[in-house]
Amino acid sequence: STAGSVALDAPANTSPSGSDIALTLPIDAGSANQYLRNGSTAGQLEFGALERVKRTYSSELSVSSGDTVLEFTGIPANFSRLRLVFHDLSLSGSNHPVVQVGHAASGGTYFTSSYVCYSGAIGASTNSGQGNTDGFRMRLSSNTQSLFGYLEVYPDKASSPSRLYSSTISHRQDGASLRIGAGYSPDISSVTIDRIKIKPAGGNTFDDTDCRVSLITEVIE
Repeated sequence: STAGSVALDAPANTSPSGSDIALTLPIDAGSANQYLRNGSTAGQLEFGALERVKRTYSSELSVSSGDTVLEFTGIPANFSRLRLVFHDLSLSGSNHPVVQVGHAASGGTYFTSSYVCYSGAIGASTNSGQGNTDGFRMRLSSNTQSLFGYLEVYPDKASSPSRLYSSTISHRQDGASLRIGAGYSPDISSVTIDRIKIKPAGGNTFDDTDCRVSLITEVIE
């Protein structure tokens, strides 16, 4: 091109004043989306990759009495953490809420077995708990109780994960019992997880219209 020009200008002075400053360019043009930075030796320039950025997305569901499933879809493939935050989560009977993950096949398919999970309750006078395989459970067990807290899900590696790990902590509405749990999912390496849901472990329904559930999604880009 014969139009315009490009110029690299030296500063009016250097620091310390009058000193000679040398900047040595890399030996090649680097790769796409890299930037030019100071190397391990000051003045020796090199190309480097941009640091990945953590982005957070949030969505919320309001619950109607009689709902049987609370579902979030459209989860990005490169998520680094999912956090389900629940306020006044209550069921119509003695079921426990269970969280399951799924993918887009056949219009939406969930893993419903082969989880390894344990959930428990810690109270002032008694403790209780149990293992299960149908999902990540949160211990509830009475229609007079409700839960306030969160459940988190993490992939076991940054790309092409094979399992998801979970942890949960919540408290009963009267503050008299702490609810905890942890577990891992079945092998998910053949699919891309894009949805998560909360459902009763049996035939109960959600019954508290004050209930709110939010999904906070963290993505590393």
